[in-house]
Amino acid sequence: MLAIVWIRYILLNHTASQVFEEFTEWHIFRMLGTIHLTAMALVGIPEWFIRIAAAAFARPVTHLFK
Repeated sequence: MLAIVWIRYILLNHTASQVFEEFTEWHIFRMLGTIHLTAMALVGIPEWFIRIAAAAFARPVTHLFK
C-alpha cells in the first residue's frame, strides 16, 4: 500500500513540465546575445565573440535542438 501511495506521489509531483516548448531562432539568438562575461571561461571562447556571432550561430544551433 505504501509503495502505491509513493508512486502516485512521484507521478503527481514531478518537476518536469509536460508542455514542450520548441526552440526558435529568436530564442537561441537572445540566449547567445545575452551571455554573461564568465559563461565561456572553461571553454576558452571569449563571450564578446559569442555575442557578436550570435546571428550567425542561431540558425545552426536551432537546427541541432530540433
